[in-house]
Amino acid sequence: DWRLKNGAKMVVVDPRLTVTASKADQWFGIRPGTDLALALALAHHVFEHDLQDQRFCDNWVEGWDAWRDYLMAKGYSPDWAAGITGIEAAQIRALAEDIARADGCVMFAARGVNQHANGTQTNRALMFLAAITGNIGRKGGAFFNFGTPSPVVANAPADRIRHPEKPMAGVNPARWLDAMQTADPYPIRAFITCNNPLSAWPHQDRVREAFKSLDLLVHIELFANETSAYADYVLPAATGVEKGEISRASEDRRVVWIDKVIEPPGQAKADGWIWIELGKRFGFDDVLQDKYKDSALFWDEMCINDPWMKGCTQKRLHSVPWRWVRVPVTDEDAPEIETLHLEGTTALGSPEGHRFPTKSGKLEFWSPAQEAKFQALGFSALPEFYTDREQLIDLPYAVRTADGTAVRSPFAKTPADTVTSRIVQPDANSPARALKARGFD
Repeated sequence: DWRLKNGAKMVVVDPRLTVTASKADQWFGIRPGTDLALALALAHHVFEHDLQDQRFCDNWVEGWDAWRDYLMAKGYSPDWAAGITGIEAAQIRALAEDIARADGCVMFAARGVNQHANGTQTNRALMFLAAITGNIGRKGGAFFNFGTPSPVVANAPADRIRHPEKPMAGVNPARWLDAMQTADPYPIRAFITCNNPLSAWPHQDRVREAFKSLDLLVHIELFANETSAYADYVLPAATGVEKGEISRASEDRRVVWIDKVIEPPGQAKADGWIWIELGKRFGFDDVLQDKYKDSALFWDEMCINDPWMKGCTQKRLHSVPWRWVRVPVTDEDAPEIETLHLEGTTALGSPEGHRFPTKSGKLEFWSPAQEAKFQALGFSALPEFYTDREQLIDLPYAVRTADGTAVRSPFAKTPADTVTSRIVQPDANSPARALKARGFD
Protein backbone atom coordinates (compact mmCIF):
# COMPACT_ATOMS: atom_id res chain seq x y z
CA ASP A 1 0.00 0.00 0.00
CA TRP A 2 2.79 2.46 0.84
CA ARG A 3 4.30 1.94 -2.61
CA LEU A 4 1.04 2.88 -4.26
CA LYS A 5 0.58 5.88 -1.98
CA ASN A 6 4.04 7.05 -3.05
CA GLY A 7 2.94 7.05 -6.68
CA ALA A 8 4.28 3.72 -7.97
CA LYS A 9 2.31 2.15 -10.82
CA MET A 10 1.53 -1.52 -10.25
CA VAL A 11 0.68 -4.13 -12.88
CA VAL A 12 -0.34 -7.63 -11.77
CA VAL A 13 -0.23 -10.64 -14.09
CA ASP A 14 -2.24 -13.45 -12.50
CA PRO A 15 -5.00 -15.79 -13.69
CA ARG A 16 -6.93 -14.85 -10.53
CA LEU A 17 -8.23 -11.49 -9.41
CA THR A 18 -6.40 -11.60 -6.08
CA VAL A 19 -6.40 -8.99 -3.31
CA THR A 20 -3.07 -7.75 -4.70
CA ALA A 21 -4.51 -7.58 -8.22
CA SER A 22 -7.49 -5.60 -6.94
CA LYS A 23 -5.12 -2.84 -5.80
CA ALA A 24 -3.24 -2.68 -9.11
CA ASP A 25 -3.46 -0.03 -11.81
CA GLN A 26 -3.77 -2.89 -14.31
CA TRP A 27 -4.58 -6.57 -13.97
CA PHE A 28 -3.91 -9.07 -16.74
CA GLY A 29 -5.75 -12.38 -16.25
CA ILE A 30 -3.24 -14.49 -18.12
CA ARG A 31 -3.80 -18.09 -19.22
CA PRO A 32 -1.99 -20.23 -16.60
CA GLY A 33 1.44 -21.43 -17.69
CA THR A 34 1.90 -18.90 -20.51
CA ASP A 35 3.95 -16.23 -18.71
CA LEU A 36 6.91 -17.19 -20.90
CA ALA A 37 5.01 -16.11 -24.02
CA LEU A 38 4.23 -12.76 -22.41
CA ALA A 39 7.85 -12.17 -21.37
CA LEU A 40 9.15 -13.04 -24.85
CA ALA A 41 6.61 -10.76 -26.52
CA LEU A 42 7.52 -7.86 -24.24
CA ALA A 43 11.21 -8.27 -25.13
CA HIS A 44 10.33 -8.61 -28.83
CA HIS A 45 8.48 -5.28 -28.78
CA VAL A 46 11.34 -3.58 -26.93
CA PHE A 47 13.80 -4.65 -29.64
CA GLU A 48 11.43 -4.01 -32.54
CA HIS A 49 11.11 -0.37 -31.51
CA ASP A 50 14.67 0.16 -30.21
CA LEU A 51 13.51 0.74 -26.65
CA GLN A 52 16.37 -1.21 -25.07
CA ASP A 53 19.07 0.38 -22.92
CA GLN A 54 21.76 -0.12 -25.54
CA ARG A 55 24.65 0.97 -23.35
CA PHE A 56 23.70 -1.52 -20.65
CA CYS A 57 23.22 -4.29 -23.22
CA ASP A 58 26.61 -3.69 -24.83
CA ASN A 59 28.52 -3.42 -21.56
CA TRP A 60 26.72 -5.79 -19.22
CA VAL A 61 24.55 -8.37 -21.04
CA GLU A 62 26.31 -11.30 -22.67
CA GLY A 63 24.25 -12.89 -25.43
CA TRP A 64 21.66 -10.12 -25.71
CA ASP A 65 22.06 -10.01 -29.49
CA ALA A 66 21.66 -13.79 -29.79
CA TRP A 67 18.38 -13.55 -27.89
CA ARG A 68 17.27 -10.55 -29.99
CA ASP A 69 17.95 -12.37 -33.25
CA TYR A 70 16.16 -15.49 -31.98
CA LEU A 71 13.08 -13.56 -30.79
CA MET A 72 12.75 -11.76 -34.12
CA ALA A 73 13.33 -14.91 -36.19
CA LYS A 74 10.72 -16.88 -34.24
CA GLY A 75 8.18 -14.07 -34.47
CA TYR A 76 7.51 -13.94 -30.73
CA SER A 77 5.56 -10.70 -31.12
CA PRO A 78 2.67 -9.28 -29.07
CA ASP A 79 0.27 -10.46 -31.79
CA TRP A 80 1.66 -14.00 -31.46
CA ALA A 81 1.45 -13.92 -27.65
CA ALA A 82 -2.10 -12.55 -27.57
CA GLY A 83 -3.63 -15.80 -28.81
CA ILE A 84 -1.62 -17.80 -26.28
CA THR A 85 -1.91 -15.67 -23.16
CA GLY A 86 -5.40 -14.21 -23.58
CA ILE A 87 -3.94 -10.70 -23.18
CA GLU A 88 -4.62 -8.25 -26.01
CA ALA A 89 -1.65 -7.42 -28.23
CA ALA A 90 -2.18 -3.69 -27.69
CA GLN A 91 -1.97 -4.20 -23.93
CA ILE A 92 1.28 -6.15 -24.31
CA ARG A 93 2.78 -3.40 -26.46
CA ALA A 94 1.74 -0.70 -24.00
CA LEU A 95 3.21 -2.66 -21.07
CA ALA A 96 6.52 -3.12 -22.91
CA GLU A 97 6.73 0.62 -23.51
CA ASP A 98 5.88 1.41 -19.90
CA ILE A 99 8.66 -0.90 -18.69
CA ALA A 100 11.25 0.47 -21.11
CA ARG A 101 10.46 4.13 -20.43
CA ALA A 102 9.93 3.96 -16.67
CA ASP A 103 12.42 5.62 -14.37
CA GLY A 104 13.04 2.27 -12.71
CA CYS A 105 10.92 -0.87 -12.92
CA VAL A 106 10.88 -3.74 -10.42
CA MET A 107 9.66 -7.16 -11.54
CA PHE A 108 8.50 -9.83 -9.11
CA ALA A 109 7.91 -13.49 -9.89
CA ALA A 110 7.28 -16.32 -7.47
CA ARG A 111 5.61 -19.72 -7.16
CA GLY A 112 2.96 -18.91 -9.74
CA VAL A 113 5.74 -18.79 -12.34
CA ASN A 114 8.13 -21.30 -10.82
CA GLN A 115 5.74 -24.24 -10.52
CA HIS A 116 5.08 -24.61 -14.24
CA ALA A 117 7.06 -26.84 -16.59
CA ASN A 118 8.65 -23.77 -18.19
CA GLY A 119 9.45 -22.02 -14.90
CA THR A 120 13.22 -21.82 -15.46
CA GLN A 121 12.97 -20.31 -18.92
CA THR A 122 10.19 -17.94 -17.82
CA ASN A 123 12.40 -16.60 -15.04
CA ARG A 124 15.29 -16.20 -17.48
CA ALA A 125 13.05 -14.33 -19.92
CA LEU A 126 11.78 -11.96 -17.22
CA MET A 127 15.33 -11.36 -16.00
CA PHE A 128 16.39 -10.72 -19.61
CA LEU A 129 13.59 -8.16 -19.96
CA ALA A 130 14.84 -6.41 -16.82
CA ALA A 131 18.40 -6.51 -18.17
CA ILE A 132 17.77 -5.11 -21.65
CA THR A 133 15.76 -2.23 -20.17
CA GLY A 134 18.60 -1.40 -17.75
CA ASN A 135 16.63 -2.38 -14.66
CA ILE A 136 19.29 -4.44 -12.92
CA GLY A 137 21.95 -2.85 -10.75
CA ARG A 138 20.22 0.51 -10.43
CA LYS A 139 18.05 2.22 -7.84
CA GLY A 140 14.39 1.59 -8.55
CA GLY A 141 15.03 -1.38 -10.81
CA ALA A 142 15.31 -5.09 -10.06
CA PHE A 143 14.14 -8.60 -10.79
CA PHE A 144 13.17 -10.71 -7.77
CA ASN A 145 12.23 -14.32 -7.28
CA PHE A 146 12.72 -17.05 -4.71
CA GLY A 147 16.37 -18.06 -4.95
CA THR A 148 18.09 -21.39 -4.56
CA PRO A 149 18.20 -22.52 -0.92
CA SER A 150 21.52 -21.95 0.77
CA PRO A 151 23.66 -25.04 1.41
CA VAL A 152 23.11 -26.45 4.88
CA VAL A 153 25.36 -29.51 4.75
CA ALA A 154 28.81 -27.93 4.64
CA ASN A 155 29.64 -29.12 8.17
CA ALA A 156 28.32 -32.66 7.65
CA PRO A 157 30.85 -35.54 7.47
CA ALA A 158 31.94 -36.19 3.90
CA ASP A 159 30.73 -39.79 3.99
CA ARG A 160 27.22 -38.53 4.80
CA ILE A 161 26.95 -36.43 1.62
CA ARG A 162 25.97 -38.76 -1.20
CA HIS A 163 24.45 -38.80 -4.65
CA PRO A 164 20.87 -40.11 -4.20
CA GLU A 165 20.70 -43.85 -4.73
CA LYS A 166 17.11 -43.62 -5.92
CA PRO A 167 16.51 -41.50 -9.06
CA MET A 168 13.08 -40.32 -7.90
CA ALA A 169 14.81 -38.23 -5.24
CA GLY A 170 15.61 -35.70 -7.95
CA VAL A 171 12.22 -35.66 -9.66
CA ASN A 172 9.26 -33.34 -9.22
CA PRO A 173 7.29 -34.77 -6.27
CA ALA A 174 4.11 -34.93 -8.34
CA ARG A 175 5.81 -37.69 -10.36
CA TRP A 176 6.07 -39.80 -7.23
CA LEU A 177 2.46 -40.77 -7.91
CA ASP A 178 3.72 -43.20 -10.56
CA ALA A 179 6.04 -44.84 -8.04
CA MET A 180 3.25 -45.06 -5.46
CA GLN A 181 0.67 -46.53 -7.82
CA THR A 182 2.61 -48.52 -10.40
CA ALA A 183 6.08 -48.99 -8.86
CA ASP A 184 7.59 -47.04 -11.78
CA PRO A 185 10.60 -46.82 -11.64
CA TYR A 186 10.41 -48.58 -8.24
CA PRO A 187 7.80 -48.74 -5.46
CA ILE A 188 7.29 -45.99 -2.91
CA ARG A 189 5.39 -47.48 0.02
CA ALA A 190 5.86 -44.85 2.76
CA PHE A 191 5.59 -41.08 2.57
CA ILE A 192 6.28 -38.35 5.14
CA THR A 193 5.02 -34.92 4.15
CA CYS A 194 4.27 -31.41 5.37
CA ASN A 195 1.88 -28.80 3.95
CA ASN A 196 -1.00 -30.06 1.79
CA PRO A 197 0.09 -31.98 -1.33
CA LEU A 198 -3.49 -33.09 -1.96
CA SER A 199 -4.31 -29.44 -2.64
CA ALA A 200 -0.99 -28.33 -4.15
CA TRP A 201 -0.20 -31.18 -6.57
CA PRO A 202 -1.94 -31.63 -9.91
CA HIS A 203 -4.29 -34.56 -10.62
CA GLN A 204 -6.02 -34.56 -7.23
CA ASP A 205 -7.97 -37.75 -7.97
CA ARG A 206 -4.68 -39.55 -8.64
CA VAL A 207 -3.15 -38.12 -5.47
CA ARG A 208 -6.04 -39.50 -3.40
CA GLU A 209 -5.70 -42.95 -4.93
CA ALA A 210 -1.91 -42.89 -4.55
CA PHE A 211 -2.18 -41.96 -0.87
CA LYS A 212 -4.70 -44.75 -0.32
CA SER A 213 -2.26 -47.25 -1.85
CA LEU A 214 0.58 -46.45 0.59
CA ASP A 215 1.48 -48.65 3.53
CA LEU A 216 2.31 -45.56 5.59
CA LEU A 217 1.46 -41.87 5.28
CA VAL A 218 2.71 -39.43 7.94
CA HIS A 219 1.56 -35.81 7.90
CA ILE A 220 3.38 -33.00 9.76
CA GLU A 221 1.25 -29.87 9.84
CA LEU A 222 -0.07 -26.96 11.91
CA PHE A 223 -3.72 -27.60 11.08
CA ALA A 224 -5.69 -30.56 9.80
CA ASN A 225 -6.34 -30.36 6.06
CA GLU A 226 -7.26 -32.64 3.15
CA THR A 227 -3.98 -34.57 3.33
CA SER A 228 -4.44 -35.22 7.05
CA ALA A 229 -7.58 -37.23 6.29
CA TYR A 230 -5.49 -39.87 4.49
CA ALA A 231 -2.64 -40.01 7.03
CA ASP A 232 -1.91 -42.92 9.35
CA TYR A 233 -0.20 -40.50 11.73
CA VAL A 234 -0.61 -36.73 12.06
CA LEU A 235 2.26 -35.04 13.91
CA PRO A 236 1.27 -31.55 15.14
CA ALA A 237 3.83 -28.88 14.28
CA ALA A 238 4.60 -25.71 16.22
CA THR A 239 4.17 -22.25 14.73
CA GLY A 240 6.97 -19.71 14.42
CA VAL A 241 5.99 -17.88 17.61
CA GLU A 242 5.99 -21.23 19.46
CA LYS A 243 9.53 -22.22 18.48
CA GLY A 244 11.43 -19.20 17.11
CA GLU A 245 12.38 -19.35 13.45
CA ILE A 246 13.93 -17.62 10.50
CA SER A 247 11.87 -16.19 7.69
CA ARG A 248 12.52 -14.04 4.67
CA ALA A 249 10.98 -11.33 2.52
CA SER A 250 12.15 -12.02 -1.01
CA GLU A 251 11.28 -8.61 -2.39
CA ASP A 252 14.02 -6.73 -0.57
CA ARG A 253 16.47 -9.42 0.62
CA ARG A 254 15.36 -9.26 4.26
CA VAL A 255 16.13 -12.18 6.57
CA VAL A 256 13.81 -11.97 9.57
CA TRP A 257 14.01 -13.67 12.96
CA ILE A 258 10.68 -14.47 14.64
CA ASP A 259 11.07 -14.69 18.42
CA LYS A 260 9.55 -17.53 20.40
CA VAL A 261 6.70 -16.02 22.42
CA ILE A 262 4.77 -18.97 23.88
CA GLU A 263 5.20 -22.71 24.38
CA PRO A 264 3.69 -25.07 21.80
CA PRO A 265 0.27 -26.42 22.83
CA GLY A 266 -0.27 -30.08 23.68
CA GLN A 267 2.14 -32.42 21.87
CA ALA A 268 3.04 -29.97 19.10
CA LYS A 269 6.76 -29.88 18.26
CA ALA A 270 8.97 -27.76 16.03
CA ASP A 271 9.49 -29.26 12.58
CA GLY A 272 13.21 -29.46 13.26
CA TRP A 273 12.61 -31.47 16.45
CA ILE A 274 10.46 -33.97 14.52
CA TRP A 275 12.95 -34.43 11.69
CA ILE A 276 15.90 -34.76 14.04
CA GLU A 277 14.12 -37.47 16.03
CA LEU A 278 13.21 -39.32 12.82
CA GLY A 279 16.76 -38.97 11.51
CA LYS A 280 18.24 -40.36 14.72
CA ARG A 281 16.09 -43.46 14.30
CA PHE A 282 17.50 -43.91 10.81
CA GLY A 283 21.04 -43.80 12.16
CA PHE A 284 21.96 -40.16 11.48
CA ASP A 285 22.38 -39.11 15.10
CA ASP A 286 26.03 -38.17 14.45
CA VAL A 287 24.80 -35.43 12.08
CA LEU A 288 21.33 -34.63 13.39
CA GLN A 289 22.41 -33.82 16.90
CA ASP A 290 20.08 -32.78 19.72
CA LYS A 291 21.71 -29.35 19.91
CA TYR A 292 20.14 -28.49 16.55
CA LYS A 293 16.69 -28.61 18.12
CA ASP A 294 17.58 -25.08 19.22
CA SER A 295 16.57 -23.24 16.04
CA ALA A 296 18.70 -20.21 16.91
CA LEU A 297 21.84 -22.33 17.30
CA PHE A 298 21.02 -24.26 14.13
CA TRP A 299 20.65 -21.00 12.22
CA ASP A 300 23.98 -19.63 13.41
CA GLU A 301 25.80 -22.80 12.35
CA MET A 302 24.06 -22.83 8.98
CA CYS A 303 24.48 -19.18 8.04
CA ILE A 304 28.26 -19.23 8.45
CA ASN A 305 28.42 -21.58 5.44
CA ASP A 306 26.89 -18.97 3.14
CA PRO A 307 29.00 -15.90 2.27
CA TRP A 308 25.83 -13.86 1.75
CA MET A 309 24.58 -14.56 5.27
CA LYS A 310 27.79 -15.08 7.24
CA GLY A 311 27.07 -11.96 9.28
CA CYS A 312 23.36 -12.64 9.65
CA THR A 313 23.77 -14.20 13.08
CA GLN A 314 21.45 -14.19 16.07
CA LYS A 315 23.60 -11.46 17.58
CA ARG A 316 23.15 -9.28 14.48
CA LEU A 317 19.41 -9.99 14.18
CA HIS A 318 18.82 -9.20 17.85
CA SER A 319 20.83 -5.98 17.67
CA VAL A 320 17.81 -4.20 16.19
CA PRO A 321 14.23 -4.21 17.55
CA TRP A 322 12.72 -5.19 14.20
CA ARG A 323 14.83 -8.40 14.13
CA TRP A 324 15.75 -8.29 10.46
CA VAL A 325 18.75 -7.55 8.29
CA ARG A 326 19.05 -7.11 4.54
CA VAL A 327 21.53 -9.59 3.06
CA PRO A 328 24.28 -9.87 1.94
CA VAL A 329 26.15 -9.21 5.17
CA THR A 330 29.61 -10.74 5.19
CA ASP A 331 30.20 -10.28 8.93
CA GLU A 332 28.29 -9.10 11.98
CA ASP A 333 29.55 -5.53 11.59
CA ALA A 334 29.13 -5.19 7.83
CA PRO A 335 26.74 -2.44 6.71
CA GLU A 336 23.64 -3.32 4.72
CA ILE A 337 23.82 -2.78 0.96
CA GLU A 338 20.84 -0.78 -0.27
CA THR A 339 21.24 -1.54 -4.00
CA LEU A 340 23.15 -4.52 -5.38
CA HIS A 341 25.38 -4.50 -8.47
CA LEU A 342 25.68 -0.76 -8.91
CA GLU A 343 28.16 0.14 -11.62
CA GLY A 344 31.63 0.47 -10.11
CA THR A 345 30.97 -2.06 -7.34
CA THR A 346 32.26 -5.61 -6.99
CA ALA A 347 29.91 -8.57 -6.62
CA LEU A 348 30.26 -10.62 -3.47
CA GLY A 349 32.44 -13.66 -4.08
CA SER A 350 33.94 -12.32 -7.29
CA PRO A 351 37.74 -12.41 -6.92
CA GLU A 352 38.19 -10.70 -10.28
CA GLY A 353 36.38 -7.57 -9.10
CA HIS A 354 33.44 -8.13 -11.42
CA ARG A 355 30.20 -6.18 -11.15
CA PHE A 356 28.21 -9.40 -11.55
CA PRO A 357 29.32 -12.75 -10.06
CA THR A 358 29.92 -14.53 -13.36
CA LYS A 359 33.01 -15.56 -15.28
CA SER A 360 32.55 -12.71 -17.74
CA GLY A 361 31.47 -10.20 -15.10
CA LYS A 362 28.27 -9.66 -17.10
CA LEU A 363 24.71 -10.97 -16.96
CA GLU A 364 25.05 -14.13 -19.04
CA PHE A 365 22.12 -15.20 -21.23
CA TRP A 366 23.88 -17.02 -24.06
CA SER A 367 27.35 -18.37 -24.72
CA PRO A 368 28.63 -21.60 -26.29
CA ALA A 369 29.43 -22.98 -22.82
CA GLN A 370 25.97 -22.14 -21.51
CA GLU A 371 24.33 -23.61 -24.59
CA ALA A 372 26.19 -26.89 -24.02
CA LYS A 373 24.84 -27.10 -20.46
CA PHE A 374 21.26 -26.58 -21.60
CA GLN A 375 21.69 -29.03 -24.47
CA ALA A 376 22.79 -31.70 -21.99
CA LEU A 377 19.31 -31.46 -20.46
CA GLY A 378 17.46 -31.37 -23.79
CA PHE A 379 16.89 -27.62 -24.02
CA SER A 380 18.58 -24.51 -25.40
CA ALA A 381 19.98 -21.41 -23.73
CA LEU A 382 17.91 -19.52 -26.29
CA PRO A 383 14.31 -18.94 -25.14
CA GLU A 384 12.28 -21.45 -27.15
CA PHE A 385 8.63 -21.23 -26.10
CA TYR A 386 6.87 -24.20 -24.52
CA THR A 387 4.43 -24.72 -21.69
CA ASP A 388 2.63 -27.42 -19.70
CA ARG A 389 1.04 -30.46 -21.32
CA GLU A 390 -2.31 -29.64 -19.70
CA GLN A 391 -3.41 -26.80 -21.98
CA LEU A 392 -6.70 -26.54 -23.87
CA ILE A 393 -5.04 -25.05 -26.95
CA ASP A 394 -2.30 -26.67 -29.01
CA LEU A 395 1.04 -25.42 -27.68
CA PRO A 396 4.57 -26.89 -27.53
CA TYR A 397 5.27 -28.76 -24.31
CA ALA A 398 8.15 -30.58 -22.62
CA VAL A 399 8.29 -34.32 -21.98
CA ARG A 400 10.86 -36.43 -20.21
CA THR A 401 13.16 -38.53 -22.33
CA ALA A 402 12.26 -42.20 -22.48
CA ASP A 403 14.44 -43.50 -19.65
CA GLY A 404 13.58 -40.69 -17.20
CA THR A 405 16.92 -41.21 -15.46
CA ALA A 406 18.03 -38.53 -13.03
CA VAL A 407 21.24 -36.71 -13.95
CA ARG A 408 23.37 -34.31 -12.00
CA SER A 409 22.40 -30.74 -12.86
CA PRO A 410 25.23 -28.84 -14.62
CA PHE A 411 23.96 -25.59 -13.09
CA ALA A 412 23.58 -26.31 -9.37
CA LYS A 413 26.26 -24.93 -7.05
CA THR A 414 25.52 -27.78 -4.64
CA PRO A 415 24.70 -31.36 -5.78
CA ALA A 416 21.21 -31.54 -7.29
CA ASP A 417 19.50 -33.92 -9.67
CA THR A 418 17.22 -33.28 -12.62
CA VAL A 419 15.92 -35.24 -15.60
CA THR A 420 16.56 -34.88 -19.32
CA SER A 421 13.65 -33.69 -21.45
CA ARG A 422 12.72 -32.56 -24.94
CA ILE A 423 10.24 -30.08 -26.39
CA VAL A 424 7.40 -31.61 -28.40
CA GLN A 425 5.28 -29.83 -31.00
CA PRO A 426 1.53 -30.57 -30.84
CA ASP A 427 0.04 -32.94 -33.41
CA ALA A 428 -3.24 -34.77 -34.03
CA ASN A 429 -2.80 -36.59 -30.72
CA SER A 430 -1.96 -33.50 -28.69
CA PRO A 431 -2.87 -33.32 -24.99
CA ALA A 432 -5.16 -30.34 -25.71
CA ARG A 433 -7.28 -32.37 -28.12
CA ALA A 434 -7.40 -35.28 -25.69
CA LEU A 435 -8.63 -32.97 -22.92
CA LYS A 436 -11.31 -31.50 -25.18
CA ALA A 437 -12.43 -35.00 -26.15
CA ARG A 438 -12.97 -35.67 -22.44
CA GLY A 439 -15.29 -32.69 -22.17
CA PHE A 440 -12.96 -29.93 -20.98
CA ASP A 441 -13.37 -26.52 -22.57
